[in-house]
Amino acid sequence: MRYSVLGTGLMGTAVAHALAKSGRDTAVWNRTISRAEPLTKVGVSVHADIGSVLDAADAVVLTVLDLDSALETLDGHFAALEDKAVINLMSGTPALAREMAQRLEKVGARYLDGTIQCYPSDIGAAEALINLSGDRAVWDAHKDALVAVAGRSTYVGEDPGAASILDAALAGTFYTAGLGAFCEALAFLRDSNIDPTRPEVALDYWLDLFRAQAMQLVDCVAKEDFATSEATLAVYLAAVRQWRDTMLAAGQRGSIMAAAQQNLETADAAGYGSSSFAAQVLTMSSPVNSFD
Repeated sequence: MRYSVLGTGLMGTAVAHALAKSGRDTAVWNRTISRAEPLTKVGVSVHADIGSVLDAADAVVLTVLDLDSALETLDGHFAALEDKAVINLMSGTPALAREMAQRLEKVGARYLDGTIQCYPSDIGAAEALINLSGDRAVWDAHKDALVAVAGRSTYVGEDPGAASILDAALAGTFYTAGLGAFCEALAFLRDSNIDPTRPEVALDYWLDLFRAQAMQLVDCVAKEDFATSEATLAVYLAAVRQWRDTMLAAGQRGSIMAAAQQNLETADAAGYGSSSFAAQVLTMSSPVNSFD
């Protein structure tokens, strides 16, 4: 099976290297060809012309910046993809993933949309994760190659947009926003002259507690069970108001704390104050005004 990788930035280079290392016939194309040339050392063929690299492929792997960039890159070349598998590995919206699938279907190509859930340095490792969705036949045909790129490559469904939904929910809302909230906490500690590495700060306790509570939230939402014998949503809201006031008084913006307060206030106003913290998921789909 021949693989052509379009885009040799940090991630594309890592993907092409992993494919070649696994013994697969691998070619690459990049707008700036000099950036791709080091891959020749591991047996990758470098093409200056996008048409020739598409002709050289049974499967085309997209590792340009995002799906918008992929559509731009392939503009005028869709007909050359007939009878080929196209596997996108960069982020995009569910709507764009579905659009790509439809456009490729019209020219007789098959599409698998993917989102890489790790860093370039993790590519090729057993613990690296890529979520993929779309044409099941493409997954079945190229699963081994994708597992060579990321050991935990996982097929998540036939909807081409499913991988992007998981990306936005987990890599975006959970991981990135969660790390942002942690940065907000670190900024508050830093400006308060508290060293977060001190043992008495007990970061290990909070990290362990976070994991345990997150799994409890998953269970509550899956069961649609929002009763609690512990702290109610209203109790959390009262605490968050005090915490944000403390941060504002110390000169912090508290932007992420403000968003948490807004979510809790919306749920409380909807009548969920006596329910559990998880009950706020019931009102998060309703648009509300943001804090200034």
